[in-house]
Amino acid sequence: SCPPPAPSADAPRNNLPRDTRDFTGRTAELAALLAEPGEQGSALPVTVVSGMPGIGKTALALHAAHRLGDAYPDAQLYVDLRGHSDEPPCEPAEALSLLLRVAGALDDAPPSPLSEESEGASVQARSCQWREWTARHRTLLVLDNAGDPDHIRPLLPGSAACRVIVTSRSPLTALEGADSLVLGVLPDSDAAALFARIAGDTRALDPAALRRAVGAFAGHPLAIQLLANGFRQHESWDLPYLADRLSRASDPLDELEADTVSSAFRLSYAALGAPARLLLCRLALHPGPTLAPGAVAALMGARPGETRAAVSELLHGHLIAEPERERYALHDLTRAFARRTGEDAETGEPARDRHAAVTRVLAYYLTAADRADRLVNPRRRRLLRGPEGESPYAPEFTEARDAWQWLSAERPNLLAATRTAAARFPAYAAHYSHVLAQTLKSWGWDAGDTGELHAAAVAALRERGDRTGLAQTLVDRADALAQEDPGEALRCASEALALFRADGDVHGCADALLQRGRAQVAAGCRSEAHEALDESLRLYQSVGAVFSEARALNVRGASLYYLGDSVAARACFEKVLDIYSGNYLFDEATALNNLGMAYLLEGRHTEALHYFEEALQRVRDCGGPLDRALTEANIGAAHHAMGDLDRALGYFHRALKRFPESGDSTGESDVRVHIGDVYASVSRYDEALNSYQRAEELASRVGAAYERQRALVGIAGVRRAKGEMNAAMRSYETALSMARSAEYALGSARALDGMARTALEFQGPESARRYADEAIVLYSRFGAEEKAGALRGLLDGLEVTGS
Repeated sequence: SCPPPAPSADAPRNNLPRDTRDFTGRTAELAALLAEPGEQGSALPVTVVSGMPGIGKTALALHAAHRLGDAYPDAQLYVDLRGHSDEPPCEPAEALSLLLRVAGALDDAPPSPLSEESEGASVQARSCQWREWTARHRTLLVLDNAGDPDHIRPLLPGSAACRVIVTSRSPLTALEGADSLVLGVLPDSDAAALFARIAGDTRALDPAALRRAVGAFAGHPLAIQLLANGFRQHESWDLPYLADRLSRASDPLDELEADTVSSAFRLSYAALGAPARLLLCRLALHPGPTLAPGAVAALMGARPGETRAAVSELLHGHLIAEPERERYALHDLTRAFARRTGEDAETGEPARDRHAAVTRVLAYYLTAADRADRLVNPRRRRLLRGPEGESPYAPEFTEARDAWQWLSAERPNLLAATRTAAARFPAYAAHYSHVLAQTLKSWGWDAGDTGELHAAAVAALRERGDRTGLAQTLVDRADALAQEDPGEALRCASEALALFRADGDVHGCADALLQRGRAQVAAGCRSEAHEALDESLRLYQSVGAVFSEARALNVRGASLYYLGDSVAARACFEKVLDIYSGNYLFDEATALNNLGMAYLLEGRHTEALHYFEEALQRVRDCGGPLDRALTEANIGAAHHAMGDLDRALGYFHRALKRFPESGDSTGESDVRVHIGDVYASVSRYDEALNSYQRAEELASRVGAAYERQRALVGIAGVRRAKGEMNAAMRSYETALSMARSAEYALGSARALDGMARTALEFQGPESARRYADEAIVLYSRFGAEEKAGALRGLLDGLEVTGS
């Protein structure tokens, strides 16, 4: 094509490509580019905008350049340096010729060079001429798609009155004096706005479906633009259909109707050295969201020091990110491209090598988790043999707190590893199921995921005929499911008991009986639970398993508490604390919480709060989100009992926020009952009723008898306060029936208490007195004198009035 004509001497020079009308967001980044250069003396202001392929570097640079025109009135110039392109790079000589021609200063430029030596001289001469011209003209220069600093240096003006914006996939840290602006992904709101702007606001009216659709590309602007353009062409599609289509796609890149995104990644991939290419494809095999250097080494089968250069190359090209110190992550689209490339018959590696890499990383996490668990839970009985050889890449730990911190930091990766093991590596599933059993319980991991892991482990152990390992895994499964699915927990514990009995394993029998008792307590089968727990205690004592005995005592004490025998319950909890004596923080925290509940029931609120706060200190050292949530809820209950309603609600809502993470519906139901109690106490009945009803729904879904009974008592109380006496009495009667079936004495007392107060206004004094007398007997049995006294006052009032 013909070169552009040189402009007249007094005309402004501008060859900027057009601005995009769809530019969205980037408020802070745009402000940084539009800001006046700081105090730099005679230094040229240069900003390098860097980021991953397709992240919007050029769009931002051009959008800013069009708005900066008034500040640089003499020239606004643009050069595509083709640093990552299918075409050869734009060399400095070519770029300078273009700039000088657009500037109208090419007439005096030297002729084209005939040799490398003369070419070097020509570049120097043109660069000198360019600096001389820009010294007399306030110029804004956009150098797009730069490959390296050498690409740029000859093109830089010498005058501080000019401004340069560079875009590159590399941060170009070797470019002297340049400011750095790294572009990340778009926030969710900006991503949704970009899609709506392109697709049309009238077709983007479903916010939930819009979030799901754009979420499939994790804020990647180019991908969202292509998605929106494709959606606009399919007039019969709606957003829910698009979101469902994306959720079913095995590879999100397949859903984009243009190859632009893949092409952008291919160019960056082609520029990598062989080790970095291999590493990128291996990183896509990692099951979790981030990697520490040890996990990188495991994937590569090399020492961490041997992978450092390849990691640096990927970081330099923005193909991976470092969101935390020495922790690396891939964007979802980078992962999809790398996975596809690694599996490609021409560009990838053999399936056996990819399988070996995943096996090494599973071994890495399993070895480290096992080492950590042995410090965090030192008294656990371990029957399963470890993996075939420990991973040489896994970290070592010396302190329990360090081990717990590692488990907490690696939680997303460990959960992802367990899913991978459950789906594709059954031998590893058996080991993960056992090693992480207590950790998963502390985290309150989703019951469905826990069930899949344990189910895969059980199937693998049955297939290889490992009776001892199978029995232990069934115990672990029962322990995990006791609260959420007591029926399944009871079945697992019963099968484990039969296996242990057949092998003559006394300690194993005690473990299975303990889990049977826990499941029966959760299901409300008190008598059967006590038989199992008493037998478990006897067997533990016979083999001298003191710490296991303490766990059984904890469960026995909790059951006695629900029966209303607070004195016996406290004795159990105090014995547990004597056994642990600061050596077993997790179970000690459980005992402290239980002891606090016993004191709270007796009206000894200050002592209860003391034990709850002691429990929280231990949970902070060794607990997961579920432990924190339950302990914070107990502290809230103590503050409520002491009359500090604002502080109580603060703790309850703090606890409530943790339950979606922990997946514990029973605990969430309990907290919602507490919140309902607070609202009811200040006559905010609609809010109280909503909280109670949500609690009842959650408890019904998982068969949590005690929480459901308490929610029904709360619902009945609100009905009574609103004058709906028939509805209130029916709810109380249902709650009383449930409590009696579950041998839940405290629940019976609460239901009878409410029935007495309802009957006083609805059925007459005799009925009220009958219900109240029975409630007082139950309250007195477990030391709840404050509540018993309030009912006695009600009866005394009836006698004074002669009713």
